[in-house]
Amino acid sequence: MSKSTQSYSNTHLVVLRAKSGKINRYHKFMGYKNSKQIEGWSATKKFYPGDLALFYFGEPLKSVVALGIVESDYYEEVGPFDWTKKTKAVFCDYKPVWFLKNDFPLTGNFTNTVLKNWYKGKPYRSTREIPQQVSSILLNEIITLNPQIRSGLIKRGFK
Repeated sequence: MSKSTQSYSNTHLVVLRAKSGKINRYHKFMGYKNSKQIEGWSATKKFYPGDLALFYFGEPLKSVVALGIVESDYYEEVGPFDWTKKTKAVFCDYKPVWFLKNDFPLTGNFTNTVLKNWYKGKPYRSTREIPQQVSSILLNEIITLNPQIRSGLIKRGFK
């Protein structure tokens, strides 16, 4: 069975630097806001169609700014790239993408013990899968701040 026909619903934190050298990746990312989809953005080989991605930008934002559904299988490209010294990178396409009206800060100021413990592991340092218990709590908190995305997530099986 190819990975595109398997059923997945993992949640990933996609960690991005807001600025890398002279490149403002946050500005480039926000340029996709009107299209509600993103083609060829950072991923890992653990991303599968149907998975949920939380797009997090580090300094100075330290916030999740959007959520997206992985639409394509991942693919690798050979650099050079203007945002990393790596010569190979992994990408995929996301559709739909919900840009949050209210960014969700990941600063460690959580009252929830599960989120506090997860944050101690420094999840903001690299793109990674989010454990299911943590992703449920994060999604609830993000939806509380951004109720307009609730129906779209529920429609795609994320509650």
